[in-house]
Amino acid sequence: MKANFHNITLDDKKIFDKYEATTRQYYGGEYSFPFIFIYALDKMQICDLGDTAFIKTMWSGNRVYFPPLLKDASKLPQAIQFIEQQSQLEGVPLDIRGFTKDQTDTLDPRKYSSTINRGLSDYVYNAYDLINLSGKNFHSKRNFITRFYKAYDYTFRVYDESTDRAAIFNLLKKWDVNTRHEKWEIEETLITRAIDYYRELDLKIAVLYVGTELVAFSINSVRNAEIAYTLFEKADTDYIGSYQVINQRTAQMFFTNVKYVNRECDMNVDGLRKAKLSYNPIMIIDKYRVQHNN
Repeated sequence: MKANFHNITLDDKKIFDKYEATTRQYYGGEYSFPFIFIYALDKMQICDLGDTAFIKTMWSGNRVYFPPLLKDASKLPQAIQFIEQQSQLEGVPLDIRGFTKDQTDTLDPRKYSSTINRGLSDYVYNAYDLINLSGKNFHSKRNFITRFYKAYDYTFRVYDESTDRAAIFNLLKKWDVNTRHEKWEIEETLITRAIDYYRELDLKIAVLYVGTELVAFSINSVRNAEIAYTLFEKADTDYIGSYQVINQRTAQMFFTNVKYVNRECDMNVDGLRKAKLSYNPIMIIDKYRVQHNN
């Protein structure tokens, strides 16, 4: 049976809501509707069979499936069999991205192989740590914040589309010139999509100004009382401490009622990895790629 997939739309949030009771134990972005919708563009599709939903996309020219959404986690082997059948119907090899170690451990190693791309591992932090920056591990962060507060006349507030949209894209242009990396063009497209749909996705956007110049912004999503996501965060490093300020003030504004914050992956960018590790994650969620053994 070939499943009836359709392009992901805003209406598909109800599918994610239906499976939330069993997927809330997974903190990866693959289980967050705003994350999926922002990354969907025109390539991602979903199919809901009632007790299992499947998501597939194109990734670097390959047909890729995300982990299925299940009402009963014990049905994962059957869901993988279904993905295998769909892959065979499309004439493509089995390729599933985003499995956790626990999910991978349920697979038969004689049939499946699994590999990790460290650049796609999610960094998860204790929200309390990001809010308070207490203790010696965060001493340097507090110093940067103090320097910023002493040096600049700043304003921190919630995003206002009428005044801040253009300012965000002006900052992105400057950030592009100064810190461009190979994933930048894709990221710029994703940030644009997030801003375009921030109301529909209930995204929490914060902005930081020095005088009349926007120097940082942060785009976030609160999934439930357990986990929130910082989807994008950008700052002008000409303003010393701008990253540290937008990070802490965002946590203080949006994350007081959640336990953990997923600040996404580092895309194998060395500077980004160093920055994410410097905030002392309480866990790093490795993402496994599952394929058939050769």
